[in-house]
Amino acid sequence: MTNEELDQYNISNIDELVLSMVNVDNERRALNKILLLLNELKEVTYTTTLEENINRIQSNELNDDERYSLIYLIGQKQILENACRWIENALSQLK
Repeated sequence: MTNEELDQYNISNIDELVLSMVNVDNERRALNKILLLLNELKEVTYTTTLEENINRIQSNELNDDERYSLIYLIGQKQILENACRWIENALSQLK
């Protein structure tokens, strides 16, 4: 919004300004951006996938430090996966 457009609003019509900012297109753009950032975070931060970590923890070849590290990684990746699923669900409801 430009300064000229913003100057058109005052306390008596502030509801118009708020309604123009909150709309389905803005919500969709924001959710898509968050989803993109979460997916980039997964790619940059982790060298293995959630599935690879789950398969590895099921093996009996791990010492305690490796097992605890994998438990932590699995938890972090599950949080990211759940957040991505939540966003995808929200996006599907906006369409």
